[in-house]
Amino acid sequence: GHVHAYQRTKLVAFGEVIETGPVHVTVGSSGRQCCLTPFVSKKPEPWIASRDGTHYGYGRLAIFNETHAEWQ
Repeated sequence: GHVHAYQRTKLVAFGEVIETGPVHVTVGSSGRQCCLTPFVSKKPEPWIASRDGTHYGYGRLAIFNETHAEWQ
């Protein structure tokens, strides 16, 4: 979708939900207007772990090492 609100996938690679792999995060909207735009689907797709169209702004990702990171 094109909603620039928070969205995080499950572990996904090559179009499949898998046991290990990358997590994709979409965040960073240009303003409140984007949050007034609904998601295309009312029900999240099977690969979506979390999505929230009520907040806008930016996020901060701190990577500590190859196994630990923090999202704010």
